[in-house]
Amino acid sequence: MWFKNLNFNLNTSFNKRLKSIKTVSELNGIESFNTAIMFDQPEHNWMLSGRISKKIKKIRYNLSSRFSYNDTFQILNDETNLNISKSISSTVGIETFFKKHPTLEINYTKGFSNYKARGLNNEFENDRFEVILEYDFLNDFIFKADYTFENYNNKSQNTTNTFDTANASLFYQKEDSPWGFEVNATNLFDVKFKQQNSFNAFVISDIRTFILPRIVMFKLSYKL
Repeated sequence: MWFKNLNFNLNTSFNKRLKSIKTVSELNGIESFNTAIMFDQPEHNWMLSGRISKKIKKIRYNLSSRFSYNDTFQILNDETNLNISKSISSTVGIETFFKKHPTLEINYTKGFSNYKARGLNNEFENDRFEVILEYDFLNDFIFKADYTFENYNNKSQNTTNTFDTANASLFYQKEDSPWGFEVNATNLFDVKFKQQNSFNAFVISDIRTFILPRIVMFKLSYKL
């Protein structure tokens, strides 16, 4: 009976490049000169992910995790360097499946990233908490809301940023009526930007993505 409503999947991939066309870069001030060569040192990429879920009555419990590893050579100003990126993240969550009560989804994700390039080591740590709510009530109303809390920590620079984002909407449409009415609000906390990190052969980036300010809209729809 324990295996009833139990789902499990595991995925992995591994790539090894024995030879590749590599870009050799020469930097001179603001100018860059690039040359393509055939490079014969091996590079690797490995990804492993898994997910397990179990539904008990009206609640489903989820656990997932993902790991990735990538090494690549960078040729810059006659220097050949091995750059390595590693990341791991895990998510735990629950989902409800009620007919007469609000449906709720709650997820928490913890992630770590490590980038090593040209002798420098950069570490990042991320936390993400997410709540999604949907409620059909009084036959004709649908209420939807979502909330996300993110904690971003650049451990190498000793900087931490937190972000709270939320959206909500209330939709009304009487049964058999073509008219629909909705009040929709996005970015309720008026967050200015989000932050994340990325890595490629030449640069480790600490990226800010700017977000549209708080918007409240009234929508009117008609179905033919």
